[in-house]
Amino acid sequence: MADRIRLARQRTGLSQAELADQAGVTSSAVAQWESPRGTKPDLNHLLRVAVATNVTLDWLATGSGAKSARKSASQEESPTLVLSVFAQNPVEETVLTCLRTMRPRTRDLLVSLVQELASNKTTKLKSG
Repeated sequence: MADRIRLARQRTGLSQAELADQAGVTSSAVAQWESPRGTKPDLNHLLRVAVATNVTLDWLATGSGAKSARKSASQEESPTLVLSVFAQNPVEETVLTCLRTMRPRTRDLLVSLVQELASNKTTKLKSG
């Protein structure tokens, strides 16, 4: 597993620190995972590594199955652009840019906070 984690990280051009940030761990944890005698990531972290490096969880964990999580060109569907999902003004663009640089746990907390604020606004509008 250590070799597969290292290979997946290197193929995506991520440093250990960058992968650690995306997995929500320290860079020393990634170094341990990549060491043949080091620790192994738990399932949640392994899943985050798979997503960050665009490999399948099956391949990363066991070495079997398809390596790439991407569909082949013949299998891909035409991309659909959903405008409501993209930034619609400079403020939204700034928020998205910042959001994409946050550690996963921080990002999750911020999303929860924003959802709570949005639901409070909706509740106040309905009652007012």
